[in-house]
Parts: sequence; structure tokens; C-alpha cells
Amino acid sequence: MQGDVNMNTPPRSSGKMKELSRFGASYYAGLTIEADPDSSPPKLAIDGHRIPIEKVRGSFVYSEGAHSTRSRTLSALSKRIIDISWDRKKREEIRHAHLAELRKDLDSWNKWRRDHPEIRPLLFGAPLRGRDLTNFNLCNANLIEADLRDATLIDTNFHEANLGGAKLNCADLTRANFCRTDLYETNLSKANLTRANLQGTQLARTNFSGATLSGCTIYGLSAWNLSVEDVIQEEKLRILYRVQQANGEWDEGEFPVQDLEVAQFVFLLLDNTRINNLFNEMTSKAVVIMGRFLPKAAKP
Repeated sequence: MQGDVNMNTPPRSSGKMKELSRFGASYYAGLTIEADPDSSPPKLAIDGHRIPIEKVRGSFVYSEGAHSTRSRTLSALSKRIIDISWDRKKREEIRHAHLAELRKDLDSWNKWRRDHPEIRPLLFGAPLRGRDLTNFNLCNANLIEADLRDATLIDTNFHEANLGGAKLNCADLTRANFCRTDLYETNLSKANLTRANLQGTQLARTNFSGATLSGCTIYGLSAWNLSVEDVIQEEKLRILYRVQQANGEWDEGEFPVQDLEVAQFVFLLLDNTRINNLFNEMTSKAVVIMGRFLPKAAKP
């Protein structure tokens, strides 16, 4: 592994968070923040935990026992809650220890993972640019906003990891395992994902611009608002499917598709029950929408 990268650099996301909105999630100290400041009362969740808050005279207020904290913006209030209730200092100490383990060689890291299967590595904001992490076991790792640009990640295991907001620009991800991985707002531009496993991957606002997606395996993928300009696909994507037919028998196999954006829809076509439900919902909504534009009947 390269020895010229400072593994102790703190996360750079603090202090740069924009005001929260109900459109999308934000990150701070490796935690996911979801919010709706305009609802009544305002809504806030941190890593899926609902946080009771209220808005009083133009400020957002959070109370816990005899203590309370307030801020003009929900983003600032969220950071204060994390600093205190999630003990940000302790989280960063754990992160530092996990980065020290990662700094060791491949065999040492993978042995540490086998010896401590209960640990979910905290590697959020990790400065891993240009590193060779081939065959590393990074399953279940918190890699939110990690910097993995130009990294070599061949056969790396990201199973159920969180790579939200991470930078993997120009990374070599050949045969990497992204099964059930969170790739929300992840930057994979110009990355090589040849024959990568994307089964069950959560894709939303993910940037694949200029990436190589040849021969990727897909099943149960969720894809929304992707950037796919200039994607390279020398081989078609392979949808693995196993669906139950009306007669109760199971049909399974592979189905090639050329376009990542339509992969999710094609899987619905392979599942008759789900596609019928989809068309029924679309038809009912179309009737409602068209009804708004039909001219009113002339009065006699």
C-alpha cells in the first residue's frame, strides 16, 4: 500500500452542509440525515432514528430532558445533536483506530474482519485516494464521503457497505462486489466497473458519467436520477432473475440489457405480477391526470 497518504486527515464535510430539505439526504460525521424543515411539525431523522424537534419563533428546537438546543437552521441543529447525542469525538476515535487497521496489509485487515465479524468499520471521509485495496473485505463498512479516487479496488467486497457521497472517480472496480450497497450520490465517473456485481444496489443521483459498465450483473437494482453520459458498455448488462409464475413454478435465468436506466423496468417485465400492478397504478393515475384537462361539458 502507498505510504504517502495521511490516513489521519479528519472528515471534510463539517461546516459545509447546506440547509436541509425533504429532497434527498445529507451527511455529517458519517451519519445520514433526512429532514423536512417545511412540514408541521418539522421532521428530522439521523441514521433512521426519528428526532423530535419543533419550530419556535423562527428557530428549530431539540429538547432532551432538562437540556435543549436551538438553531436558525436545521442543518446546524442536526450537527449539534450529532456532536452531543452521537458523541462525535468518540466516533472519530473509533474511525482513527479502524483506519490504522486498514493501513496494515491485506492479510492483516481481512483477518481482523474475520476475527471481529460484529464490527462495522467506520471509514467515513477516509482519505484513500490512489490506494491499492484489491481483495479487501469492506463489507458493511461506513465509507460515507470517503475519497477513493484513482484507487485500485479489483475484487474488493463492498457488500452492504454505505458509499453515500463517496468519490470513486477513475477507480478500478473490476469484479467489485456492490451487492446491497448504498451508492446514493456516489461519484463513479470514469470508473471501471467491468463485471462488477450490482445486485440489489441502491442507486440514486449516482454519477456514472464516462464509466465502464461492461458485463455487470444486476438483480433487484433500484435506479433513480442517474448520470450516464458517455457510459462505455462493450458487453451488455446481465439481469439475473428468478420469478414465480402464475402456475406456481419458478422461472430463472439471465436477460441481457444495453441500458442501465431501463434495467429496473425490464426486471418488472419479467415479473408478471409486479408489472400488472405497475400498469394498473399507471392507468389509474393517467385517468386522474387526464380528467383535469378534459373540457367541462357544455351547459344545456
